[in-house]
Amino acid sequence: MVKLTNNLTSDEFKQYYFLKEELKDFCRSEGLKVSGSKQELENRIIHYLSTGEELNEPVERQKSNTSSSEITLDSRLGENFKCSEDKRAFFENEIGKGFKFKVRFQKWLKANPDKTYRDAVDAYHEIQGSNQKTEIGKQFQYNQYIRDFFEDNEGKSLDDAIRCWKHKKSLKGHNRVMRKVRHDDLIEKYENPLEHECDVDEGQVFIANGWVKPDNFCDSAWESLSPFVMALANGASDFYDGWMKNKKSAMISCNDGFRPVSFLLETMEEDAD
Repeated sequence: MVKLTNNLTSDEFKQYYFLKEELKDFCRSEGLKVSGSKQELENRIIHYLSTGEELNEPVERQKSNTSSSEITLDSRLGENFKCSEDKRAFFENEIGKGFKFKVRFQKWLKANPDKTYRDAVDAYHEIQGSNQKTEIGKQFQYNQYIRDFFEDNEGKSLDDAIRCWKHKKSLKGHNRVMRKVRHDDLIEKYENPLEHECDVDEGQVFIANGWVKPDNFCDSAWESLSPFVMALANGASDFYDGWMKNKKSAMISCNDGFRPVSFLLETMEEDAD
């Protein structure tokens, strides 16, 4: 596990995932501001690690555009919308006690300062009736990873997801493990039409228990990967004398010359913290 210290460069810092509390502890130890969102803390630390100086952040004094007693359906939402108690009370009165400032609705409110509260009520009902998933912000990488894990690993448990996440967050880079390429010119010239093409997605995660092929994993790709998976599962490392930066890993492609998919294979400790 990489520890956040002032010995890291800003580029090294960007390559790892740190919890918000870790960011706040670092800022506190270095005499930096500890308030703000995770993104603001990260920007503050990146500037500090790059320059050795505190980031000069403008102080914003925001004034509410509408007092609680003035809010009507025809009132304008205004810039820098805040989800305050008076606004919550207004929406509960118009929508019902089940009203909540959910993420998609908050984003709509902040993105539409010229709309009215009447428009906002209509938007709330429209959002509630939509099946569209909420986009998870960058600062909530854990939430996004857990969602993606369950979409790509049917039948796995939350413990599996958390164990995988804890392993991944200690490594450089993103929690994405593959690249998919399609050679359309070669397909057009040489391949007969297929009934079913490869449907894996970049970023998809599969967990293999030794020689056991993961569920819904391509048989042909497994033929290429399984020798390396088996070797890693049994303690092998440092393939081809220094090939991989992480010695307990391998980058292997499937054997489809028309649509090659590259897989990053990494070992996972069973008792990872």
